[in-house]
Amino acid sequence: MNTNKIAYYPVIVFSLLTFVAVFEMIVVLPLAPSIASIYQVSVADVSLLNIGYAVMGIFAPIGGYIADRFGLKKTMIASMLVFTIGCGILAFNTGLIYYVTGRSVIGMSYFTVIGLISSYTAEVIPENRLGMISGIYKFAFGLSLVVSPVAGSLLVRDYGIQMIYLLLGISGLVVTFMLFFLKSVFVSNERIQPKDVHYLLSQKKTWIYIMMTFFLSVPSVLFYNYYPIKLGTLGLNQVAVGKQFTYLAVGTLVAAVIIIFGSERIGKARLAVIGLVLCTLAMLPMISNQMILLTVFSILLGIGYDIIWGLHMPLCSLVYKKANGTFMTLLTLMMALTNVMVNSIAPIIYRISGFSLHVFLCFISLAITTLLYVKVYYFGKKKPPQKS
Repeated sequence: MNTNKIAYYPVIVFSLLTFVAVFEMIVVLPLAPSIASIYQVSVADVSLLNIGYAVMGIFAPIGGYIADRFGLKKTMIASMLVFTIGCGILAFNTGLIYYVTGRSVIGMSYFTVIGLISSYTAEVIPENRLGMISGIYKFAFGLSLVVSPVAGSLLVRDYGIQMIYLLLGISGLVVTFMLFFLKSVFVSNERIQPKDVHYLLSQKKTWIYIMMTFFLSVPSVLFYNYYPIKLGTLGLNQVAVGKQFTYLAVGTLVAAVIIIFGSERIGKARLAVIGLVLCTLAMLPMISNQMILLTVFSILLGIGYDIIWGLHMPLCSLVYKKANGTFMTLLTLMMALTNVMVNSIAPIIYRISGFSLHVFLCFISLAITTLLYVKVYYFGKKKPPQKS
């Protein structure tokens, strides 16, 4: 840890970065029916358009390795420039090939920078404040989740999808400019070597955290990509679907407040398990066709799922000191690979048994994640460091 005081400027910058990056990721989810119509693909196959975005996550560990060798600041600036280029491709071009290409370029940025935020934060924020700061990032995530569905629906309706990416590209440039004023940070006094990467991959705990990240990532595709399609089958129009997504955002904002004020009092690992249990139990009722049940349990699901995601990366950032950037981007690589795999089979699953099978598989994935967390933090011989 390089400081005993909270560095507020990085928190502000990363909160804005999180808002912009998550806005782009989230805005396309409730737009699934419109995107299917715009590019003339089946709604069941719309998730296939996101595969390029996820595939580019394979470059995330490369970004992490570069950050460990040459500094987090430079790598994040480069990643946000890539994000802006991807937005530019979508803002000034039409057609399916440009959509897939632009989102693929953006994906290269997202999966790198989202892991590096946790690494940088772990270096400049005291360990006993990491939970609170992760809650602030999660609040930025929640605000993006609140704004993006309705804003995206209205922008697509009135101006087209290109306007969304023009605004995102401008926002990306602003954030990139702000990154220049961060201090340069290395996660170790010793520059990482190839043997350090081999060491990470030889450790059992590395693979346990990779498995956690895999199972935790499954619902982000199977549920969030297809929930708007389910809502469409219930007769909701595009704007109404966007509004329904705001209920998930309510849960996200509640989760952020819980993390900010409860993570250090309750304990980050304990609160993460509580979040996992809550979202696991709230998942199964999402097969209902009753809007009141969907609304109530979507809020509970949003609370639980975003508590665990808000704490998962900060907890992971405490596992290793040296090569932490590489380790964190290995986890974002797993997020990307999970996205690719699940997006590839999601249309087949949907055609077999519709949204209900998606919900059941999400329930199983969350239950497995809960068991892994309990094993590591309650029954593991060596618990990752955590101070209150």
